[in-house]
Amino acid sequence: MALQDEYLVLEQILPIGDRTPSAIYSERHRGVGLGALAVKVGKRLVWRRSDVERWFEEQRQKAAEGRQ
Repeated sequence: MALQDEYLVLEQILPIGDRTPSAIYSERHRGVGLGALAVKVGKRLVWRRSDVERWFEEQRQKAAEGRQ
């Protein structure tokens, strides 16, 4: 993790993960997917950009492996 990692809020995560807010909240509750990467700060959930980018790359690799 970079010292000055950028943080993203729910509205920024939704298009990246192609999920609804309720899906993200459900994932958080179950401890899976993008939801599991969130940290609660005050009343908001936030994600480190580097965590989201890593998750996205893992999903891309899984999809590529499935096509082979």
